[in-house]
Amino acid sequence: MAKASTTKSTARTAPSTAKATKAAHEAVDKASDKAASAEESIRETAAEARVKARDATHQAEQMSKDALETVRDYVNENPARAVGIAFAVGFAISRLLKK
Repeated sequence: MAKASTTKSTARTAPSTAKATKAAHEAVDKASDKAASAEESIRETAAEARVKARDATHQAEQMSKDALETVRDYVNENPARAVGIAFAVGFAISRLLKK
């Protein structure tokens, strides 16, 4: 008799289990789709950030080269003044570091 009640119970819960399984699969599929979308968005943002960082690096390098060229030109045109400025800056830094 116990066997018959188990069979009836399984027959009744099978549709509920199927519904729960289907709902779980749908939830997993939706979560997977959202995760894939988020991953794509993150990858695109990272690629854009890499491009911006590369551009900023190139710009900084160019600015540095331009500044160095300006200093070289000034030193070539005004060597005595450049030595005086270098001495004054060195003296000021040494005074600041002694305090």
